[in-house]
Amino acid sequence: MSICADDCKSMKQKPLKQLRMEQITELADALRNTIPNGILEHYAEQQRLTTYGVCGMVVLNHLDWAERLFNDNSLFSLEDIMHDFVGLVSNDSQFIPRI
Repeated sequence: MSICADDCKSMKQKPLKQLRMEQITELADALRNTIPNGILEHYAEQQRLTTYGVCGMVVLNHLDWAERLFNDNSLFSLEDIMHDFVGLVSNDSQFIPRI
């Protein structure tokens, strides 16, 4: 019994997808632990999501931003983080992130 090329291709991609999902989960957890709970609850209620869902949405839609935020060599003020979080959640077309 042989494995077709498509099966081999999908088998190679699974670990990459799993690794990416683990990274996204870790970044969403880190973001949830960074943003004050009152802010998270406010936007979760507006978006009809859980607080974790809001963080996951921000990380999925702005992965490069989340990676910059939690880079080992980076230090940002909570004010800058909250400014960016609110702007990213709001999908404001005029928004310019600080991070």
